[in-house]
Amino acid sequence: MTERIQDVAHLGRMELLTPKLDRTRWYFETLLGMEVAHAAGKSLYLRGYGDYAASTLKLTESDKPGIGFISWRTASPEALDRRVKAVQGAGARRALG
Repeated sequence: MTERIQDVAHLGRMELLTPKLDRTRWYFETLLGMEVAHAAGKSLYLRGYGDYAASTLKLTESDKPGIGFISWRTASPEALDRRVKAVQGAGARRALG
């Protein structure tokens, strides 16, 4: 049996790029129950019930859909080092940091 990797403690913050900001907002706010914490420029910052951070999801209006960034919290500094090496070993083209 292969040992289960448990380095990632939870999803941190993420940004989704969307050409349909109003529809995307509707999905996260109306269907999933998140709330808009604040807005700035072409971005909305949302949080879910019980989130301890000011916002955990950033929706940004963009010409094309995509992911602006994703962050994870690791179980320890050593776990972070292992995940960085694993991502780089898988052929990541951008520097992690």
